[in-house]
Amino acid sequence: MDRTVVITFLGVRPKLTQYKLQDKIGEGEVFAKALHQLIHFDQMLVCATEQAHNECWHVVEELQDERILEIPIPEGRNPEEMWQIFERILPYVKEDDEVIFDITHGLRSLPFLVFLFAAYLQFARQAKIKAIYYGALELKDSDIAPVLELTDFVAMLDWLVATDQFIQTGNAQRLANLINSGRNRELSKAAEKLIEVSQAALWCQPFKLMESAETLNMDVNIGGKQSEQRTIPFSILQERVVSTYSQFAAKPSNLEEAVKKEYQMILWYLEKSQIVQAVTLAREWLIDVITWKLGYPWSLETTDREIMERGISGLARLGRADQSEEQVNPNEVARKLQGWPEKGDLCKFWDTLSSVRNSFDHAEHQKDSMKLKTIRKNINEIQKQLQALAALWKIT
Repeated sequence: MDRTVVITFLGVRPKLTQYKLQDKIGEGEVFAKALHQLIHFDQMLVCATEQAHNECWHVVEELQDERILEIPIPEGRNPEEMWQIFERILPYVKEDDEVIFDITHGLRSLPFLVFLFAAYLQFARQAKIKAIYYGALELKDSDIAPVLELTDFVAMLDWLVATDQFIQTGNAQRLANLINSGRNRELSKAAEKLIEVSQAALWCQPFKLMESAETLNMDVNIGGKQSEQRTIPFSILQERVVSTYSQFAAKPSNLEEAVKKEYQMILWYLEKSQIVQAVTLAREWLIDVITWKLGYPWSLETTDREIMERGISGLARLGRADQSEEQVNPNEVARKLQGWPEKGDLCKFWDTLSSVRNSFDHAEHQKDSMKLKTIRKNINEIQKQLQALAALWKIT
């Protein structure tokens, strides 16, 4: 069963005050005492400096509640003391705990540290940040101070992680999940569209990506559609998300347009370190390029593409010293490619690409599987060879 753990900081100037949280009122010389009346918890960790202990600990101690534990902490005057605060609190928070933070009496940088604690506990300990409270004594009205709930800002931690994942990898799945965390129909549609285009990119579905990206701007434009504050972080990021995918928009009407779009995607995959997708698409791209350069009809039929594939692989085999034309038995495509000045570069690219793709496909289930160092070296070669051929063929 999940525990609810309160982490609060003890002040140094006791003052009897009434605090209101929603429709409940609690009273105490320190906020921890008021909080004791306002919420349910399984354990309360009261962090106290030496001065706070001397001035105010007796107020909490008088409650005689075994659930309350004092945690001696330094004042946080330097980074070393800040780390000590973190290290002293951490052992008391277990995995899957529900944590409530109180920053009412936090000194100096402690409120800032609380949000860092929250981030760490949420991702490293799988703790659930249930609430962050601040007893706003300075906003006291009719002798009652409101308790501000800053919990919504904890969601910024999720947005930060989701945004970083998107920027680093192009994966917008986490962003979509955050948008779709409520019950707003229009936001659900926006999230579904974002998931669709993100999955098309990550699963290496170039034509679906082109199709989905065409209406992305209209479908995920949530700025004026609703007033839910939780989506404000996305509305700020929205333009970047749209521009990332919209560069691939518009399904090509001919093969030349297709190879240019596909080339753009391959470079994007390489930039985002999506190497498996880059290699997978690069192989299909090369077949499309050869089809286009030779003037053959563009086809997605397996038999048609196998003809082009056998032609490229046949050319590569003809370039090897131990392979004669009689042994290779080149098809029409291979014979045509033999007349290309760049046939040597084409063969090197195909061989490197095929070996890396084969290594990925077999997931190291081969006796002489390619080592990581070799894969990295070959990926660098693939990128150089890809860009050189694209420049030669004026695809850039």
